[in-house]
Amino acid sequence: MDLIAKVRAKFGLAKLRIIRLWQSIPDCFWLLDHLLIAAAVNVNAPNLWQKVTWALHQLLGYSQMCLAVLGFASALLWLDDVLAMFWSVLLFGTTVHCLAKCYLLRRYDGEICNVRSFLTSAEFSSGDAIFDAAARRQYRRKSRMLIIAVGLVLFHLTSLQPMVEKVFFLTYYFALGAIGCTIFLVLSVPFSYTNFGIMVSLAGFSLEILQLGHQVETLRDTFDVTAGLAFSLCAQLPYSEDQHQEYVDLRTSLSIVGLCSRNVARFGCTGIPDISVAVFAELLHTTYSVLTFLLNTV
Repeated sequence: MDLIAKVRAKFGLAKLRIIRLWQSIPDCFWLLDHLLIAAAVNVNAPNLWQKVTWALHQLLGYSQMCLAVLGFASALLWLDDVLAMFWSVLLFGTTVHCLAKCYLLRRYDGEICNVRSFLTSAEFSSGDAIFDAAARRQYRRKSRMLIIAVGLVLFHLTSLQPMVEKVFFLTYYFALGAIGCTIFLVLSVPFSYTNFGIMVSLAGFSLEILQLGHQVETLRDTFDVTAGLAFSLCAQLPYSEDQHQEYVDLRTSLSIVGLCSRNVARFGCTGIPDISVAVFAELLHTTYSVLTFLLNTV
């Protein structure tokens, strides 16, 4: 019992330290930036030694990509070993998948920076200082500021929607065949630490699809609630003949916010009209079908 109590106390202390460390980090994108550095993606190194390290990191990555391409070409030319051919195809597909993701990150770098600055800014602003000052003093202007803020959120969301859809498309359709083929290869050879690392990478692919689906579904639910609140406010606005024009303007603005919130957060790609957590279940079913097909035919 004492050992269990000590383990629980140490676990609680470690959890508290992690929470304090997380709260002490001023930038919420700190972990993302370090992961991008570890992945050798889009890093602006200010110092000479950082530039040299960055160049060596990229050189190592490109050399591994060249080896994957050469292995894929040799496997297609000779076709003497089925398992080796599967490994080569899987490594080549992983290389192409990583290059496509790097291209998307560079392609949408401007939109990503705009969204980051928008999320880390101290307050939302319409761009007009006089209008912002008046909006904080009067309720009528505050409601307009809220509508502007929602509009900015929708604008930034729409700017990143193509990138999210393309990333999900690449990850989903690559994982359809890669996960089943890799499980088949792991079952076909003796167990080793390399196989364990490959299985961990498979779990990473699965969690990536689950995480994307969960985030998109949560975002859609949030905007559905926003649309419902906007339409509810439209129905509850008090009418006054003296304030007819302001009533019409506010009602129109709320209706626009409701319609945009309901229709903008719809993410999909080729073959998947609506990205959600249910897509992850379909992936598992398809992966099982691919695995059973390979086990029955090879």
